[in-house]
Amino acid sequence: MNYQSEAFSSAQNRPEDIEEGRTLVNGRIGFKTGNIDTYIYSTNIFDVDYVSHQTQGVDTGKVGDVRFVGLRVRITNE
Repeated sequence: MNYQSEAFSSAQNRPEDIEEGRTLVNGRIGFKTGNIDTYIYSTNIFDVDYVSHQTQGVDTGKVGDVRFVGLRVRITNE
């Protein structure tokens, strides 16, 4: 879990430049049998929309990452 409280996006600290706080939830679950390790993972599980950066003086910014789900399988030589 990752929490970011509200924060100003400009050096002037104007009320209109406050970015809302957010909580992002990531997770991973899996199992290991012998030399095979398998798990499914996800970032931003609840697909929270957020701006991670705004450019000062310009109406542009960087939109935060969307939900991502993946599968990982690792085989080791034991």
